[in-house]
Amino acid sequence: MYQLTTNLGETFNVSDVPQPDYGDLPDGKYLVAITESQLKPERNNENNIRASLQLTIQEGELAGRVIFANPCWINVREDLQLYGRQELSQVIKATGLAGIADLAELHDKLFQVTLKTKSGKDGQPRQNKTYQTMTAPSIVPTQKPSAFKQQPRATLPHPQQVQPQPRQIVRPNLPF
Repeated sequence: MYQLTTNLGETFNVSDVPQPDYGDLPDGKYLVAITESQLKPERNNENNIRASLQLTIQEGELAGRVIFANPCWINVREDLQLYGRQELSQVIKATGLAGIADLAELHDKLFQVTLKTKSGKDGQPRQNKTYQTMTAPSIVPTQKPSAFKQQPRATLPHPQQVQPQPRQIVRPNLPF
């Protein structure tokens, strides 16, 4: 039987273990899936509940890295609760669902997150997230708009006749 102890049995030198680089993710679009989620109270006020979501990047050089989203679910301030529920609503829509009863319903559904850094009110950089579904791109006309105005409406291509082009996600070229 193993006995609990505080003695490691050797000297552990932290400089012998390589440390991963978990710096900020660069701005861009990422294919993600929610891999973990839970409702948990905020540290400074247990009456406020957040939906803690881990969005794991699924492809590219940064595959496996995690983007954290913590939208507010319950808050004593109604404006913050509304803002948090709007963000959670965007995540749910991006997964292709109309509604959920459990956060686990969001797991393993692919969607796209766009990260964009902006300056906050305090002047510090803030990375904003927007969530999009992974759908076929909209139909792009091959003629100039003026040519469409001259043609009768019946001659426009039917959406089912146009072959959608595969969506490409641009990834930044990073040295690591």
